[in-house]
Amino acid sequence: MNNITKGLQKFFRGKQTFYALGENLYTEQELVIMDEERQKKDEQRGYSDRMAHCYDKWYRYNRSDNGAAYDRGVVRCVNEKHSKKWLEEDEGFYIIECEN
Repeated sequence: MNNITKGLQKFFRGKQTFYALGENLYTEQELVIMDEERQKKDEQRGYSDRMAHCYDKWYRYNRSDNGAAYDRGVVRCVNEKHSKKWLEEDEGFYIIECEN
């Protein structure tokens, strides 16, 4: 069992294994594909947010990977070569806080 299926209820139909996510059943392969798509989306969100000079803690901390993909996008953006204007504007980037 990997992290994608960890904590999910397991069901068997013949020789096939399914995992319950919400009210639906998925194979492990389907869950892997869904997770890869989510990671791409989260990474792009982190990149886009930082390009807009912000960091969204709420979004970051409310992800199943605790924001790892979001942070990859932020790091990718920060490590790119930017114009002097962008760098000056980014010095005062803002943080969208989250409350527990």
